[in-house]
Formats: sequence, structure tokens, C-alpha cells
Amino acid sequence: MTYRKFFVPLILSAAGCAWGQASEPNPLSVIPGGGDAPRQYHIHLVDKITFEGGNMVVAHAGGTDMLPVAEIEEICFDREYNATDDVTDVLAPGLDIAIRDHVITATAAPGTPVAVAVYDMSGMIRAAVTAVTEASVDLNPLPAGIYIVKVNDKTIKLKN
Repeated sequence: MTYRKFFVPLILSAAGCAWGQASEPNPLSVIPGGGDAPRQYHIHLVDKITFEGGNMVVAHAGGTDMLPVAEIEEICFDREYNATDDVTDVLAPGLDIAIRDHVITATAAPGTPVAVAVYDMSGMIRAAVTAVTEASVDLNPLPAGIYIVKVNDKTIKLKN
């Protein structure tokens, strides 16, 4: 079995996860089946998430974790959006997001750095921009599918 057979349903199941508090960065939570404790990764500390064999591999500042995909029950994100929707939302104090016509724009407080990175399901970065106060990524050139978007320290599941 390939990871895509598992990962897409896992992404879709993330809708049941709670949205976090605005004052603290929310972790990307991976919830294993069988009642085991969730594994939480603060996205600003995660270097890369890939899938190798039957494992989700999370490389972070403290090392590398391998989580068997078959044992993952849910993956939770800070937010979930559809790129076809007209969306304006507050991700955190001083960090807003807008999605219009497949363009995602993150706006931070004046003079504050903002970074937007878009990853496909294989873990490859498909688009990235870093700017001061506002950063936009045009998703129109990307194929239809599910993407993980990192906006500063927030993670978003985005259907393009």
C-alpha cells in the first residue's frame, strides 16, 4: 500500500480536530489509533515531513520520528480551507489570512516578517515566499489536490 491511500483520508479526517487558542502557536497533532497519546509538533520546529515505506517521517530540531501511517487515526491542523472559497480569517493576533481566486495572502503587523510555504502530499515544497508585512502565493499553477500550507508558525490544510 502507498502512503497516499492513507494520507488523504487522514487529512480529510482532520476536520474533527479542535482549532487552537490564538495566543499560542498550535502544534500539528498526529493522533495514533488505540488511544495512545497524540504526538504534537510545533510547525516552526519541523524541518520536513515525508512518507517513506509505511511511515510518516517527521524531521525536527530534536531529531527524526517515524510514525507508522497505518496506526495514525487523525492529523490536526490549525485551519482548513478550500482555495475556491472567498476566505478572510485571523490565524493569530497580528496574523491574518485571505484566500481569493486560488491566491493565499498572509498579512502580519506592520514591519513583521511573514512566510508562506506550500507543500504537496509528497512533502515537496511547491511554492514559498517570505516578506515583511504581507506575502502572497498564487496556487493557480499548482495541480488540483490537497496541500499543507505553513504560514509563520501555523499549519493549514488547503484544497486547491
